[in-house]
Amino acid sequence: MNEAAKIKDKVRILLVDDEPDVCEFIGYNLKKNGFAVTTCSNGKQAIKKAMQFRPHVIIMDVTMPEMDGIQACKMMRENSIFKNTIIAFFSARNETLAYRDGFSAGGDDYIYKPSDPAVVVARINALVEKFFPTRFPTMLA
Repeated sequence: MNEAAKIKDKVRILLVDDEPDVCEFIGYNLKKNGFAVTTCSNGKQAIKKAMQFRPHVIIMDVTMPEMDGIQACKMMRENSIFKNTIIAFFSARNETLAYRDGFSAGGDDYIYKPSDPAVVVARINALVEKFFPTRFPTMLA
């Protein structure tokens, strides 16, 4: 059994997208695969919700009202509470500049949407498998 499978039921995910259908559909599939998921609809809410929920993983759209995902990621990365949080952008913006901005802001991955929910779950499993041993070692003990 891989590390992701062993700890999946302990992994908290914050899903941030201004499209309710995306939150519902992707959130459902993440929950069905054993993750604890909460959602919100913009970058400002994401920062506030992340302070309360303390997610291990944040999946965040780039283009949202009030505060976009790039700015929210930058602000989170400035706070030591989120230094180990895995942040994956989930966006329809599929140009080089969007990818560059996402990674420059502190993102760990960039998932293009629309994506099959099974692909999103597989990418999150891969991120957990890759980063948990170094970012959250006490969860593996």
